[in-house]
Amino acid sequence: MKKRILIVLTLVALIFIASGALYALRVGGKLQSVKLISPSNSPMWIPHIGKKVITIMYGDPDVQNIADPLNNVILARKYSAMKFAGIGIGNCKDTWLPNGAIRMGARSKLKQFPGSIILLDEKHTLKNKWYLGDCNNKVVIIVIAKDRTIKYVSKVANKAQCRLIIPKVMKIIDTEMKK
Repeated sequence: MKKRILIVLTLVALIFIASGALYALRVGGKLQSVKLISPSNSPMWIPHIGKKVITIMYGDPDVQNIADPLNNVILARKYSAMKFAGIGIGNCKDTWLPNGAIRMGARSKLKQFPGSIILLDEKHTLKNKWYLGDCNNKVVIIVIAKDRTIKYVSKVANKAQCRLIIPKVMKIIDTEMKK
């Protein structure tokens, strides 16, 4: 009986570890920058980490517009570019779209959201280094304080879910901007 319990507990622990749950991105954790690809196909580190309040929208291009309600509210606040940066990162690995088409779409988004930064993750580099888990058909929304501390992280799969988190995300950003 004790052996069975030990085996079951061991299997549960292995499943938990294998899922990345022990290392998943969490509020309160600290982040380091990661090198990705710019829309012009040049390597680029995620900028401003440790220098500004940042929002990162890590999204599957198949559901690219679901974070627009939040992005529009952030843009309407007209935060100082000296203290705030909005960064969109395209999860290119989880889509059927060719990387060239994604780059063209990224350049279009740069025009739609002036002052934003868009990068591309063609090999799940960010997903794996930050332990984001399943990001297919989702947008991961992350708010990072100036001191590199994660203040908010959530995955949304549609615009309705995105609209629900806007008050909480904006309160966090507003609080961080006052520091």
